[in-house]
Amino acid sequence: MLENHIRNPPSLFNKGKAKKDWDKRMKITTNAEILSLSEDNISSDDTVKVAVVSITDDLEDLKLKYPFLEGVKMTLTDFILFWCFDLIWVCLGNRSKEIASLLPHTVKWYNNIITSSNTLRRFNGISLSAGLAQQCPLKKTPTIVLPKNTDSRINIRTRRTRHNCPKPHPSNVKVLVNKFKDSQLVITNQLRLLEDVHIDWLVVPGPVHPAQGNLGDRTQKKCQQLENMATAVMKLAKPGDVIVDFCSGGGHLGIVLSHFLPKCKIVLVDNKEESILRGMGRIKEMGTSNITQYQCNLDFFRGKFDIGVCLHGCGMVTDLVLEACIRNSASFVVCPCCYGAIQNTHTITFPRSEDFKTFGIQSEEYLTLAHAGDQTESSLKTTERGFYCMDIIDTDRLFDARFHGYDVKLTKLHPVTCSPKNNILIGSKQKLSQYKT
Repeated sequence: MLENHIRNPPSLFNKGKAKKDWDKRMKITTNAEILSLSEDNISSDDTVKVAVVSITDDLEDLKLKYPFLEGVKMTLTDFILFWCFDLIWVCLGNRSKEIASLLPHTVKWYNNIITSSNTLRRFNGISLSAGLAQQCPLKKTPTIVLPKNTDSRINIRTRRTRHNCPKPHPSNVKVLVNKFKDSQLVITNQLRLLEDVHIDWLVVPGPVHPAQGNLGDRTQKKCQQLENMATAVMKLAKPGDVIVDFCSGGGHLGIVLSHFLPKCKIVLVDNKEESILRGMGRIKEMGTSNITQYQCNLDFFRGKFDIGVCLHGCGMVTDLVLEACIRNSASFVVCPCCYGAIQNTHTITFPRSEDFKTFGIQSEEYLTLAHAGDQTESSLKTTERGFYCMDIIDTDRLFDARFHGYDVKLTKLHPVTCSPKNNILIGSKQKLSQYKT
């Protein structure tokens, strides 16, 4: 399984951003094929053998062979499995060459780590394998037979995401879309629900402005996205409310809410330390006392709250946020993203609502529509159909919330050009009379 994992590197969900990050963090050597890690990750005296890349203007041609198990950086996974494999390697003794021919990718990963002087400095003082090998000598090693094509025996990459599943055939999508258009299910997006959106960014304190997050040319669109989300939340919030910004990243949305809702408590939840630290710096500069940060996965957060928000929650993140809000009888304002990344799991299955299940759409058909919902770039011929598929998926989500006693609205960011993923889902246990229809 480890060999299979290394042979099939992790999928990249944002190739454009990844390419920009690679351009910034890595340097290409003279042969234009060997890529080295940045100076803080690998020393200059290391033999560069970590990644091979063909960089072209077409992101579809971008290919990487990762030096470590989770990508271009060594993680705790590498550290733990390195010692396990190292122990096995020492115990095998002379038979290690036989195993090397069966596990070429694993051996290459092992050598990448053990020959890196930077890695060895991290492991300084740790020497477990030799001692343990002496305690458990193998008098006779059983014959090891691996199937020639392990992919046909063990399919460990069955996860369906928008980047590792085949694109839906246009005719299939058209049939499914027409099926919904001819049905009694009402797929309605109230496009102008948030037209009264406006924040004067010229007068907000410096740390509140998203430009503090080093967004570059994305700053204006980020401002427009935040205006919509903040306006929707402010229509729901009342003094004393606890508002949780799930997958808060650097805190853009939560910090804006903290500024405009000083009598509410804002909680930022994100699992990335880098994002938490970036937001922490802005919060300290603001000097505000109504923001709390938690570093954890959103499904580990167990606090009570009144409003849950999430801007561009990828794939099933939106559904996990909605579930958390329903458990707490909390209102919600969420803007979904990455529709093609949703998948059935042991806790969440699709479709979500009883209305859609009764309608008779199968799970595979549903995921086909979700994948088509990612085809909304303005340059694509399928843009209009993609937006309709987004509306289908989000209507299913809102029908499920309505089943749990919510008044719900589906609208869009204004202007719609601020993001191709521009749907906003709003729900409350109270009547949403404050939103003009």
